[in-house]
Amino acid sequence: MKGSLRLSSALVAISMMGAGNSVAWAQEAAAEEDNAGVADIVVTATRRSEAANKIPLAIQALGGDTLSNLNITKLDKLVENLPNVRTASRGPGASSIFIRGLSTDSPGLQIAGTAGAQPTVALYVNDAPASLVGRNLDIYAVDLQRVEVLAGPQGTLFGASAMGGALRYITNKPDLNKVSAGFNASYAMTRYGDDSVAGDAFLNLPIVEDKLALRVVVYADRQGGYIDNVPGTYQMPFNANAGVAGALPTGNPLLVMRAIQACQQSVTLVGGVRSCGTSGGAYLYNAPTRQTINNDSFVEENYNDATYRGGRAALTFKLSDDWSIDLMHMRQQLDTDGVFDYEPDVGDLKVTKFDKNTLDDKADVTTWALNGRLGMLDFIYTGSYLNHRAEQYADYAGYSNIGLYVPYY
Repeated sequence: MKGSLRLSSALVAISMMGAGNSVAWAQEAAAEEDNAGVADIVVTATRRSEAANKIPLAIQALGGDTLSNLNITKLDKLVENLPNVRTASRGPGASSIFIRGLSTDSPGLQIAGTAGAQPTVALYVNDAPASLVGRNLDIYAVDLQRVEVLAGPQGTLFGASAMGGALRYITNKPDLNKVSAGFNASYAMTRYGDDSVAGDAFLNLPIVEDKLALRVVVYADRQGGYIDNVPGTYQMPFNANAGVAGALPTGNPLLVMRAIQACQQSVTLVGGVRSCGTSGGAYLYNAPTRQTINNDSFVEENYNDATYRGGRAALTFKLSDDWSIDLMHMRQQLDTDGVFDYEPDVGDLKVTKFDKNTLDDKADVTTWALNGRLGMLDFIYTGSYLNHRAEQYADYAGYSNIGLYVPYY
């Protein structure tokens, strides 16, 4: 189980600029057409709204229309369209992001939290840091203005965990002057697997024209499974190297010690066979036989399903021509069952698991921003609140012959 509660805020005063209209932080300017007819993508990687091809940073950006046209809604699909960005993943909600291959010597994702290994790429929702150890927030990417990828160390602009870069989800802001609404729905079939269905909708509503507006987004997505948990049996070995009668176990110090103690305390003949004793100064030892278990109660076809549910509400309040406030709250629930890798020795897209494998991932994210102008200075105050709770159960039968304290499980 992992839990995180994070509150952060920042105050940024952009250096003096020439006279003219203020550029609001995190709001996309109207796209300009260049001579070739290709629209600029306006980004805020430097804490100002600038065209992506004009800032002195290594940056990639996918606009909202591109995300929609490519039907990108989840992190794994997003990474496929971002060069030099990869993930180490054990399924939805359990991934680490890498940019340009940069990584530390981290342990497996399921134990990364207890090992204290920190992410090397920061994940942001607007201005909210959403990076966790081995478990970045798996944002369902709908109604986004754009996604930005900043490669390389990000200095002081994006704080901790940005040594390798930053991945930013920028949500659409409310439109102060126009009522609009829309929805998307999809249905997909998986060969030899379950069907998938998804839907999302948004509503933009000006409350006070040119002053106050609300934008609401809701979504749900159920992904059908395609990996089968097939019947099987398992016998926990006493030790990985204790398969030969008459040989002491090796490798696990606790098992070796217990075996020697048993030989010293008992030389009883069982059925005419000495179960434990010495010969020529060497210990004779037969490893005990453990119980054989089965997974009958967990057998299921297409059992690795995942469900995303959630929504966002954003509010923009224009105080004056120079000052505005942006608020956004997002809530998301992600539930998965099963595993998202298979065992080749068992069969193609098949596993044998002997306990439940589930993830219950809940997140609440709130961001706020105050944008204004003080004389010749642009003033920006941003803050965020993140409450992310994940409970995961995993079958560890395959690890039962590893570790000093395994005999006590």
